Amino acid sequence: MSKCTVLVIDDEDIMREGLARELRKCGCEVIQAPSLDEAYQLLEKIQCDIAICDIRLSGNQSGESFLESARVQFPLMKVVLISAAIDPNSRQRLLKKGASMCVQKPLFEKECLSVLAKVA
Repeated sequence: MSKCTVLVIDDEDIMREGLARELRKCGCEVIQAPSLDEAYQLLEKIQCDIAICDIRLSGNQSGESFLESARVQFPLMKVVLISAAIDPNSRQRLLKKGASMCVQKPLFEKECLSVLAKVA
């Protein structure tokens, strides 16, 4: 697998930074955003291969809304949605909307390698 650039979007600092650390262990270049607003600003400047976004973000923001806009604005970027708890119906709905994967968090190095192998 060639080196890829991953955008991690999560409003929880500990989760975002932990996932970024695990992805770096896998050889990825990682950028981080605590909100969708910041993620969109970064995506205007930096091309990312994969975005890993928490499904539940603070305020009115959600990983699902990010997925919907990313499919239009950044069609080549893979979107992986993560959640501490996701039911099978939600997973199927999000995959039908274009998510590359929906996975349970937290993700450690082994899980990150698995995700990268499937979507990169």
